[in-house]
Amino acid sequence: IKNMWTATSVDAARSAYEKGTSVPTGLSGQPSLTTLSSLSTSSSPIMADDLLYYFYLYARHEDEDFDQDDINDGTDPWPYGHGVVDLALDADHGASPKLAAEATIAMNMWMMIVHQLYESTRECSSGSTDAPKYLDSAVGLWIGEQQGEGLFDTGYSVYSLAQEAHKLFGNVDGEAPSNENLMDAFIEAQVV
Repeated sequence: IKNMWTATSVDAARSAYEKGTSVPTGLSGQPSLTTLSSLSTSSSPIMADDLLYYFYLYARHEDEDFDQDDINDGTDPWPYGHGVVDLALDADHGASPKLAAEATIAMNMWMMIVHQLYESTRECSSGSTDAPKYLDSAVGLWIGEQQGEGLFDTGYSVYSLAQEAHKLFGNVDGEAPSNENLMDAFIEAQVV
């Protein structure tokens, strides 16, 4: 995300999004989830059991996005976040690496966090000892790297977007209530 956020050109941002290896081994052991774009373009088979994924996917579509031929050939007619990131990088829509990075965070990473929480719940319900690794992954994706607790101008993940929103409402440094509540919930879930 940082490479997209700080990119000085659309090409550099697109390369970081589509080709940059964010997770060399694949997120949560999924070898197809190694790039930021794959969090959207490879999401369907991985998130097929996540109800919120379908809401998130189809709540944003236009009917013409779903050509019957695309549906019948098994391709994903609307890879939910990828289309928005593509638009943010398009010259006709602003060509903004920072907007593309924010869209990647708000859509692709956020949905992967939700998926990790679903996985943790499924693992816990089945009595597996793997539940904590999915919870840890969700927390890691939420906070990201280089994030200072309660700071506004650090980090490149969902936590930092919440901090930016907190700042836009005139607040001074300090943890945004949304981040504080989520961090408390993550800590409580670890205890359970």
